[in-house]
Amino acid sequence: DPSLVTHPLCVLLVDDNEHVAGLIRQGLAVLSQRSQHPLMFMFHTAANGREGLELAAELRPDLMLVDLELPVLDGRTLIAELRKQGVEIPIIATSALGDAGREQALRSGANLYLPKPMRLRDLGGAVRAVLRLDD
Repeated sequence: DPSLVTHPLCVLLVDDNEHVAGLIRQGLAVLSQRSQHPLMFMFHTAANGREGLELAAELRPDLMLVDLELPVLDGRTLIAELRKQGVEIPIIATSALGDAGREQALRSGANLYLPKPMRLRDLGGAVRAVLRLDD
């Protein structure tokens, strides 16, 4: 059935912790396999905010997950700069900063905020929410 064929969603993970980025990749792959409507993801990773800004311009991903605490250019500045440029990519911000992080992320222009450590179910729900997918 051709209607079941979907293009892979391009996801840009901007996190300086490769272990965390790997867990997010694995988690989304597992969630996709368990879903009624499986998604295919193609992941790209940036280890700092400047690299994230460059890759966002180059790749125009379908979704970005951005850690707020990044070297070179922090996540808040990265998100604010993308929004200033008119980039409307859905962005999920993450951090271990709790409520202060949530406020900073949303003020910068993130669509959603997930505190670290994040639960797999919360990550899946956030991705489906910002991509407007129903299960």
